[in-house]
Amino acid sequence: DSSLTDKDTVVLVEELVLLMAFAVTEIKRLLFIENIIDSIKFVLLLYLLTYVGIETNGLTLIMSAVIALFSFPLLYKKQQVRIRRAVRAVRAAEKKIRSMFTSLYESVRPSAAPEATTKPAPPAIKQKAKSK
Repeated sequence: DSSLTDKDTVVLVEELVLLMAFAVTEIKRLLFIENIIDSIKFVLLLYLLTYVGIETNGLTLIMSAVIALFSFPLLYKKQQVRIRRAVRAVRAAEKKIRSMFTSLYESVRPSAAPEATTKPAPPAIKQKAKSK
């Protein structure tokens, strides 16, 4: 039996309401410029989507998304070994580049001043002279 129980329906509706509330708060955050960098990225995305809209029809995009949605899991299942190998290679390259930049930074960064073994005496407390 694949019907939804009342409890399952309530859980799904609650998840949907939470997802919609999150989407609304994110859109408010992007539109009312809480973070300028994220807002600029959002505006650039919308600007690029105008060019996508000029070149393609909305129905074409929806059909392509549905085809991709059902094709990617099958593609991943068939090519799982190759995809994992490629991801490992990319991560190894990223790690190598990070270590290279870290070592470059360490060699360029000025060394820290050696710490003094004796502590200097604390400064004397100055008292203000009273004015008449």
